[in-house]
Amino acid sequence: MNLLRKREISVYLLFITSMVFIVQYYLPGFDPLDSLISLLGNWAVVFSAMAMGLGLLNLATNSVRKIQKRSKEWYFDAWLLFIMLLVLVLGGIGGAKDERYLWIFNNVYQQLSPTFFGFAYLYMCSVAVLTFRVANWETALLMLGGVLVMIGNIPFIQVYTGAFVSLKDWIFAIPSRGVFTAFRISMALGFVLIGIRTLLGIERGYMGAEES
Repeated sequence: MNLLRKREISVYLLFITSMVFIVQYYLPGFDPLDSLISLLGNWAVVFSAMAMGLGLLNLATNSVRKIQKRSKEWYFDAWLLFIMLLVLVLGGIGGAKDERYLWIFNNVYQQLSPTFFGFAYLYMCSVAVLTFRVANWETALLMLGGVLVMIGNIPFIQVYTGAFVSLKDWIFAIPSRGVFTAFRISMALGFVLIGIRTLLGIERGYMGAEES
């Protein structure tokens, strides 16, 4: 039967599960729904762990395949596979409180976060330089606002001149807040639209490409 196709079953399960969460949101304290939500939450944790395990297996398989074929920059995959297996073994033997595991976590994993933000900061600076190229009156106005905000953030200016600080605060409080409010409203409406399309089975991109 067409109703028993795997893609249709995924759509129906998503619709039923989503409706349960929506109804529970508007009927708080309803014990049967609360118990069902708790059960679904436990199943979500189980499926998430299974998905992470499959992702780990897929990553290891692809890395081994690239190493065997000596594909371009295969040594990065070799290092990735070695570190991944090392962390997996240390975490499995000594747990999350193992000293060697904690050393890798604190000195490798956590240090990647400031490194990433450092590169992102450089990228933002390059984008700001490109943005400040005056092409029309809109970009000129944008450049003027950015320059005023940067001047208002200079400690020397903040100590000896309060006008730029007040102007910077006004830009953040009025024009900038208005733009971000409009952006958040548009984003929320987009989320609602995508949610409705997903519930109705119109949006199926999360299930992969359609089979011919």
